[in-house]
Amino acid sequence: MQVTTIRVPHLFAILALSFGPALADRLGIKEITYAEIEEFTHDVITFDDMPRGTFDEILRFPGIGFGEHFSGQLLRLKHDHLLILHEVLADETSDSPLHLVAGPVGHNLAIQVADATGTNGLLPLGPNSDYKNGTGALAIQFDEPVCFFAFRTAIDGLNKFGLSSSSILRDYPEGSMKIRFLDNSGHVLASYMRSIDPEGRIAVGFMQSGSVEPQIAGVFIQNLDLRGIGLDDVRFDTQCPLLLF
Repeated sequence: MQVTTIRVPHLFAILALSFGPALADRLGIKEITYAEIEEFTHDVITFDDMPRGTFDEILRFPGIGFGEHFSGQLLRLKHDHLLILHEVLADETSDSPLHLVAGPVGHNLAIQVADATGTNGLLPLGPNSDYKNGTGALAIQFDEPVCFFAFRTAIDGLNKFGLSSSSILRDYPEGSMKIRFLDNSGHVLASYMRSIDPEGRIAVGFMQSGSVEPQIAGVFIQNLDLRGIGLDDVRFDTQCPLLLF
């Protein structure tokens, strides 16, 4: 995959002009649709040209690398509702500068058919040796900070057993899937949690707002989903829409 710099479409031109000077220096990360990012990112990591199996090292593609966590972070094990162990953060403090770390041998990453697309996807293995389940943590580092990030996945949701949102938040603050965005110093820019998604495939996208240089240097994803998660069709771009105007 070759990362290509492209021009922002009309949709984002309107978005950029609508912010105005008042938000010029305010950094934020907002969730948008996968389709909006797909519209202007021509390159996508599908993992389809990778052999299926387990990988003990950091997986690198043009512009991006995948591992288990970032240096300085501490992981712990936690059961989901089926009493299957997952990896979640015990300490989210990351070293500065951000540094990607692979997981233990046999418990790092796997390429396997992803529920999200039915084609090859990337699974974080975690404590389970069965690489059909992505119950581990996943850290993603970009060669250059980005403004856009998107991927496809599938989650069952913590409400599969009819749990109320209050019980989920009390007992499972990590949610079915939690996504953290970090800058190069290891500072957490924003966090997003999903718990009450309907069963099935989802596609999510995120955009940095504010007329500053790209700040998203890394993404950390953990999950307590009942069957774990796998990522597919990963997209990212270093071009910030507000910087074009």
